[in-house]
Amino acid sequence: MRLNIEKQTMLTVGIFSGIIIVIVLCVILPTARYIKLLNNETAQLKEYLEKKYENTTNLRSSIKKIEEIKSVVEGYPQYFFKQGDELKLITTLENIALKNKVTQKIESSNLDQPNHNPVKMTVAINGDYERVLRYMTDLEKLNYFINTERIQLGAAGLKPGENASSTPTNLYLDLSLYEAQ
Repeated sequence: MRLNIEKQTMLTVGIFSGIIIVIVLCVILPTARYIKLLNNETAQLKEYLEKKYENTTNLRSSIKKIEEIKSVVEGYPQYFFKQGDELKLITTLENIALKNKVTQKIESSNLDQPNHNPVKMTVAINGDYERVLRYMTDLEKLNYFINTERIQLGAAGLKPGENASSTPTNLYLDLSLYEAQ
């Protein structure tokens, strides 16, 4: 049976259309899905690698900071009280008192005890107000980490017409020093 040219063209176009639809459904759509899946996996991998890179960068900066801190901390032991330096500490405090022309009395301490970490002491200082302040300034300049746990500053009495800067002043300090192990 002979088909006319119009039907032959329609049949040929139909067959090609069917082949194209089969190719699209069987090849192109699965490939497109696979490409989309690969794209998602690539994005997740990129995010994972970026997090790893950030962690590595943070780790490197942390290591540098640790090295800097170690170098700073290496100098700290010189500021800790060392066992056996009890006399040196007392002498230093007495010299500061003499230098500032104030009287000093160590009212209580645990320096005579075998295990005295931290070293605790209560010091009473009496003298003119300005000299007592200079004593405190010199105490701050010592090469020890000194914790002032309590400070009590009071006037010992002001006579009428007396200059306030030369007022007798009482200073009570509760101090603690940490001992190097």
